[in-house]
Amino acid sequence: MNVVVATLGSRGDLHPFLAIARAMHEQGHKVHVLSQESHRVEVESQGLRFIAIATHRDYERTLAHPDLWHPIRGFGVLWRHLAVPAIGPTMTALAALRNEHGPRLTVLASPMVVGARLAAELDQVRLITGHTAPQGIRSHQHPMYVGGYLVPSWVGDFGRAALWRLIDQYKLDPLARSTLGKWRTQLGLPALEKGAFAHWIHSPELVIGLFDARLGELPTDWRTSVEMTGFPLYEAHRHNAVPTELLPPGPIDVVLYGGPQGHPSRSHIEQLGVQAAARGLHTLLIGTAPSGEAPGRLKTMPTVDMPSALDQARLLVHHGGIGTAAQALAANCPQLIIPAAYDQHDNSYRLNGGLQPAQVTLEMLIAKVSGPRQSPLAGSSGQYSRPGAPNRGVLRAAALIADE
Repeated sequence: MNVVVATLGSRGDLHPFLAIARAMHEQGHKVHVLSQESHRVEVESQGLRFIAIATHRDYERTLAHPDLWHPIRGFGVLWRHLAVPAIGPTMTALAALRNEHGPRLTVLASPMVVGARLAAELDQVRLITGHTAPQGIRSHQHPMYVGGYLVPSWVGDFGRAALWRLIDQYKLDPLARSTLGKWRTQLGLPALEKGAFAHWIHSPELVIGLFDARLGELPTDWRTSVEMTGFPLYEAHRHNAVPTELLPPGPIDVVLYGGPQGHPSRSHIEQLGVQAAARGLHTLLIGTAPSGEAPGRLKTMPTVDMPSALDQARLLVHHGGIGTAAQALAANCPQLIIPAAYDQHDNSYRLNGGLQPAQVTLEMLIAKVSGPRQSPLAGSSGQYSRPGAPNRGVLRAAALIADE
């Protein structure tokens, strides 16, 4: 079959979709990946055909925006500077692929790829919406975050529903109305009065959750039916393992990852790494080495094959990205999260009982490391997903996509 996998955002946004695209390519399907130009090299390294729907400039302008990581205004930055510019190129790419491969085109897309949703409404493609975390699907149940702020549990479902209506009316619908209105008029579609992000953005045919109940109790009031697949983890290869010379005798005490460049938690996480190493813990920091003289037990790597680090680690400290959290779950590695925006606070709540950034201290880190080391789960290696060996989440997603 002819499959298009489309997503926008960071490598963490790309990787679950790339794991599925790679597996379907290995199964013999014709697969194209649509994303921003900055992901071309990684996608093509997996033997997949790539079409850019956003430029380097679009992505760099998004990364450079001062509000990108703001807990309230950040989504507007992604929408205006990345999602909106990609609408036209997405529809053009899908039209060209339909002309090349025939009218039956199946598209797995993240909600940010709005051009795919418009094409589905025009009955040009079969669309499947993929969510990497539960917060992307509207719920009135606890927990509910507005930006980085947890709505108290006593507000109740009725109160949260009222709050969502206000957010839609004064924030989300105005954000979408102008752009979607112009496109819908141009395409001959009726106007959307409200609910663009609450309802319309999801495929009416199939929504898949690229996660599972290890995130904790999931909502039961989703307005759309969601097929959960489990986490489609992604590893590119085996060549970026932690070098033997960086490994201490026995396990690594703590692995730290501050997320993408510019993430507000990076400096805090790097500081925790320096402090932990100074207290005698064997520490691996993924990212840029901190300036100044580092303690001898602090090792740094720009990137790493995460399973090779977590399979022997006592603790992971990170920014709350769902892909990183999923890697820790696969390795049965305890994790502390220092979130900033988007789904990160919700992920933190589900995995760590609502810990906020100010609560993750060196003392907490040391207490976590001092406990007995959790053993890797039996069969945990089967949860990873490498070329030629997709995990269960990838295979489940691929089966849903292939089921016409």
